Amino acid sequence: MAYEVAAARAVLDTIEKRDESVGIAVLGQEFEWIPTGSGSHHVATVRRALEFEADGFVPIDPPTSERGSEATPFDEQVRTVETHLVGGAAVILCSPLLDDKPLTAARTLESAGCSVTVLSPDVTTDRSLGSELARLQRDNRINSLRRTGTGVIDWQPDHSLEAAIQRGLRQ
Repeated sequence: MAYEVAAARAVLDTIEKRDESVGIAVLGQEFEWIPTGSGSHHVATVRRALEFEADGFVPIDPPTSERGSEATPFDEQVRTVETHLVGGAAVILCSPLLDDKPLTAARTLESAGCSVTVLSPDVTTDRSLGSELARLQRDNRINSLRRTGTGVIDWQPDHSLEAAIQRGLRQ
């Protein structure tokens, strides 16, 4: 999750400079959500939530967060986020795309009128047989998203995130 957090921090820095609204959701085994808001206090809350602890858990526990059950199904998590977003909201979904859940999330949010861009750190850099299979599956997911019009920023973490974003914007 470290790469997703690094990407989210970079996006937050850009959003803060533009003085735009921002929220954050962590989907998965635990569902964490800070609703969209703006202002320096809200940005500081989101920034604190992105502070990465040594055990790899991103604590999102400010008073304004909505905490879900660990057993909350993924589809329900996505629907919760969807209901809090206004049509036309820009969503940056950070995921290594190692399974199909982010594709489902992107399509659900797009069908609700959101503009979704997937920022995907490539964690399939190991040269094992398993990594080769994961890389092929990830490439297929990237191609599937792009075929449906979803923007994808394919980031090699050993390269500049800013350069990856610029490349992604040109595609």
